[in-house]
Amino acid sequence: MQYLSETVSTYRWERNGWWREYTHDQVEMDECSGEWYAFDGGGLVRPHEDVPAKWWAVAIYEEGMSYGGSEEGGWWYPVGHLVEQGKIRFFNDYDEAEAYHSEMWDLVNEWNRLSPGGDSRYIVMGLTEEMPPHGYPKKRPYYC
Repeated sequence: MQYLSETVSTYRWERNGWWREYTHDQVEMDECSGEWYAFDGGGLVRPHEDVPAKWWAVAIYEEGMSYGGSEEGGWWYPVGHLVEQGKIRFFNDYDEAEAYHSEMWDLVNEWNRLSPGGDSRYIVMGLTEEMPPHGYPKKRPYYC
């Protein structure tokens, strides 16, 4: 999950008395329908329960906007790539992750203040039980 949270969601596929559980990193939401699907082809899954998170990560990204298409007068979406690999940190304690996340926001706000304008800015991403991606989004969004 690309934010800091003390819990993570689990998901469940059920059919004819059989069931399979999935963790948050094994499912993906369809942007248009808002429904969750398993990556392994297991089909539609439903939120099941929230469980305590065990680890967190914090990373810094440079973010810009990319043109999505001309629908509805044109739309844009955020794109980013990982920078400052030396500042990536992993935590087993939520409060420590949150404190470092805040500290990094103070740093990137200063960077953004010193170089205003332009087509990009620095942001801090907190992640719950997820490795920092090299870039985002994982796949190009589409207009619904």
